Amino acid sequence: MYNFIRSICGVFIFITFAVSACQAGSSKGTNVKPLPPFMNGMWQVTKVYIDTGASRRNITRDDKFNDYIFLGRILSVSPRTIAINTPADKPCSMPEFDIKPTTVKALIDNSISTRLPGGTAPPVKDMKLPLLANDKVDVHYLMCEGKPASKNRGSVVEENLSNAVWFIVMSEQSLLMSWRKETILLLEPVTNDTKPVASYNCAKAGTVVEKTICGSVGLAAYDKSVSETYKKIRAYYRSKPNTDKYIKALKKNQREWLKKRDSCGSDEKCLEKSMSKRVSFMEYKFGDYLYETRNKF
Repeated sequence: MYNFIRSICGVFIFITFAVSACQAGSSKGTNVKPLPPFMNGMWQVTKVYIDTGASRRNITRDDKFNDYIFLGRILSVSPRTIAINTPADKPCSMPEFDIKPTTVKALIDNSISTRLPGGTAPPVKDMKLPLLANDKVDVHYLMCEGKPASKNRGSVVEENLSNAVWFIVMSEQSLLMSWRKETILLLEPVTNDTKPVASYNCAKAGTVVEKTICGSVGLAAYDKSVSETYKKIRAYYRSKPNTDKYIKALKKNQREWLKKRDSCGSDEKCLEKSMSKRVSFMEYKFGDYLYETRNKF
């Protein structure tokens, strides 16, 4: 009898341990759902929300120059994959949502850390979101193959989900998404009526490259991102003294890059990669300039 009870206890302990181990190995919450059908298709980033620093001066990182890294990007959604057309981002396989209710203030406090020193969160009003601080929201944390997706490439998501990718469903025509850096992106569906908008008049496109860009909503948006980033940085240089060498370097580098871009011809993947890298490179070089001159102005 003793040996029988001992055997039963051993089986019970084993089963308990196995269940606990399975639970520990899973990152899923208790309210994991498949993606809603209305999300399937393409979505475009139409607005980038950042910490404007409106309530306090000189405390935000210079994310205002990062708008065009994200603006216009295309998010492709299907039941099996979520992918954004930035070459450095890998697709999310087997996407699901772990849905958690909270307030907008609690979400911003947990997931945005722009204020220096210390990396604290800004007031919700400084993000200029179409939501109020005390609004209640269902946060849809993105799961990829059963694990939460991280906003920081290659890093593990923190237990409190502070660096996790999330969505808020505003309506079937509008999503908010926290994907990279200290930004929140507004996405709207790409429809048959969505027209490519490049930095030039597509009706007057003449070269193979220009026509290829104007044949794609995503490529046209990248073209505009390159152009707007270039103009924004050039205007900033012109507003400061002793920046002639930076302006000349920017112009020279842009001409050289255009020649390389044009060598892509009608290859859409080549054009997308080239323009994505160009935006990131200009942002990187401009960041170097801001760091070098941080105590001069």
